[in-house]
Amino acid sequence: MIDTLTHMIDADTRYLLRLRDPTPPPADDRVGIALAQLRSELPEHRRRWDEALTDLEGQTLHASILGRDDYPDTDPAESMLLIQAIHHGNDHRTQICSTLGALGLPVPEIDGWDFWADRHRT
Repeated sequence: MIDTLTHMIDADTRYLLRLRDPTPPPADDRVGIALAQLRSELPEHRRRWDEALTDLEGQTLHASILGRDDYPDTDPAESMLLIQAIHHGNDHRTQICSTLGALGLPVPEIDGWDFWADRHRT
């Protein structure tokens, strides 16, 4: 599960890079990263996503992706990158929850309704 969490954060880093650079440097996922280290990286990710979404809303964000053998040139690419970032994270969060459940551990509620309700409870 730690490697899956690490992969999610590393992929998130790559999505953030791609929103600004059509040819980011190749990157491999890290392994053996402590949970505390991963947790410490999240505030910076939040700041960078807030900045990217503000720029998107202000129509000052323009992303493009140069094609490779496995996908075509994509311009504009903002929507595709946002959809992929959300879907990729959801996919792996459900895998982690399935593993927790299979181990008999409590499984958190991670759907949009619960997230929204948690933020709007009085």
